[in-house]
Amino acid sequence: MSRTLVGPTLALVALVSGACSTHSDPVASMDRSQVQVADTLTRDSFPFAPNVHTAALPTLPATLNPSGFNDFGEVVGASGNQAWHWEGSRGLAFFAKPLEYTVVDVENVNNRGDVAVNVTPDTGTNRSVQAAYFDWFGALHVLRPLSRSTPSCAIKAINDSREAIGECFSGGLFLPTIWTPFGTPVPVEPGGGAPLKTGLIVSLANSGYIFGYDTNLVGFTFSPGRQLQHLRPAMQFITGGLNDNGQVTGEILDGHIPNRPFEAAAAWLSDSARELGINGAGWAISDDSIVVGISDATYGNAFGFVWTVGTGVQRLPGLEHLAVLDQESVNTFRMFMNKKRQILGRITKSDGTQTYVMWTLPATITRGAAPTLARVR
Repeated sequence: MSRTLVGPTLALVALVSGACSTHSDPVASMDRSQVQVADTLTRDSFPFAPNVHTAALPTLPATLNPSGFNDFGEVVGASGNQAWHWEGSRGLAFFAKPLEYTVVDVENVNNRGDVAVNVTPDTGTNRSVQAAYFDWFGALHVLRPLSRSTPSCAIKAINDSREAIGECFSGGLFLPTIWTPFGTPVPVEPGGGAPLKTGLIVSLANSGYIFGYDTNLVGFTFSPGRQLQHLRPAMQFITGGLNDNGQVTGEILDGHIPNRPFEAAAAWLSDSARELGINGAGWAISDDSIVVGISDATYGNAFGFVWTVGTGVQRLPGLEHLAVLDQESVNTFRMFMNKKRQILGRITKSDGTQTYVMWTLPATITRGAAPTLARVR
């Protein structure tokens, strides 16, 4: 069965925005120069990123919550106990219920079309959650647990090499676990030492980097060379995206500023860690350090943003004209970006209707002009 990349011609509504519209030492400190500034900004303080293509995806139902998005533009998720798959050229399809198992949730999709899922057996005395994946043809492959006596595992991600990451119950603990491409489970063991005994795995890169956070919500990365690196400073860390270079973006709770209730979008790059200058969360980071994310309610309706070192934070354009654009909001469970610089999110338009949107970033991201035209509020 052939697969083709999603393009902007698949959308019903499309527009282009213009001016209106492994180092071993952990990063020891974070650039916080923008954090107080972010609290004083307004929605109009952020320019629109120019030359971003915006396309509505009317065949992807707005009632669904995606869990994965790959470089072919394929989107996956779960509705009830059914896994689903969406392509621009074929629309929405549901996976057939696998024999002897019920799908609990869907986690991600790789570029082979493998879909990471968690399932429970329909029969037998053990009904614990099992890690598994659907292949492109819809066959279910259940991964082997760490312990045969307590066979309970949960998958979090599968990459293009069919390496998978998740947690398995063994010895009374849920241990972060890697499955090799052959399905062999191995505990995450920094430096070949004792296995990690705490933490939650978030994502797995094609390069083999792993991102997660510990029981105190402090983020960490685990390199292909088995080096564990905590993301400093040790502030509480929520959400997050990971690239093939081990760089991470996400959201931190800025407890170092008294009485500050907001969360700040942040990025941990190869040589620095910094808050991005916007209250909200980074959800994905490209291999060339482009961050996309969602603002919080500090600025009124939430909006999608793109950040680079050279341009700072810029708004992703909406679907409507400038007069009602401030009435739009990004209302999405999470935001995704693939290696084609396509971004997936959900917008609530000014009339209250919701639609999924695919933004496509230009080859070169430049700084746009601040929105200065009069608005109808």
